[in-house]
Amino acid sequence: MMVDAVFADAVKRAEGQAEATYSAIVAEAAPKSWQAAAWWLERRKFEDYGRHERVDVTFDTRKEAERLAAELGLDVETVMAEAEAILRS
Repeated sequence: MMVDAVFADAVKRAEGQAEATYSAIVAEAAPKSWQAAAWWLERRKFEDYGRHERVDVTFDTRKEAERLAAELGLDVETVMAEAEAILRS
């Protein structure tokens, strides 16, 4: 086994032990230390313990082009053509 592989295995084992320890602390909710354990789990094991928030962003190009055209006194089709050119670049 290479040195890098030995080190990687040691890190993986240490993180597994820390996860088990901190999970137990959170489960027991020890008043003086559960927040630190929860913080560690949330940041080091994000997929399992982190907050997974989803943000959907929608953008109506035509509507925004119409707004900009009216605001700037431009032709809507000119604004749309420019937006399409920007997207292609």
